[in-house]
Amino acid sequence: VSQANSTILVVPCYNEAARLDVPAFLDFLDVFPSVSYLFVNDGSTDDTGLVIDDLSTRRGCVHTLHLETNSGKAEAVRQGMIGCCRGEYSYAGYWDADLSTPLQELPSFWSLLDTNEEINIVTGARIKMVGRRIER
Repeated sequence: VSQANSTILVVPCYNEAARLDVPAFLDFLDVFPSVSYLFVNDGSTDDTGLVIDDLSTRRGCVHTLHLETNSGKAEAVRQGMIGCCRGEYSYAGYWDADLSTPLQELPSFWSLLDTNEEINIVTGARIKMVGRRIER
């Protein structure tokens, strides 16, 4: 992993106050300090805004964006990516707030990007796993 490269992850959030695994996000930053987060509050009606604002006060590399009304995940990601363009990052992507893909997978994404010039985009897909329940 090229630590000289910086990465920002947009994390779209809608009513995630009770579910957001704050320790997991913070612990990952301890191991990979070149990572930043942009949490996008997509018009949540719970305390998501307060939770992510508190998180941003704990680390300078955690940023927040608050959308006034719920616009859907795609628009939250789009607005977040527009926000990312203001910074200088080697990589930008988005990550689900429920950590359906563990943050520990990010180094494998970097490895693919760093070792193969033909690869410009890395994606993952949620699959049903034994013992896991996927909820909407």
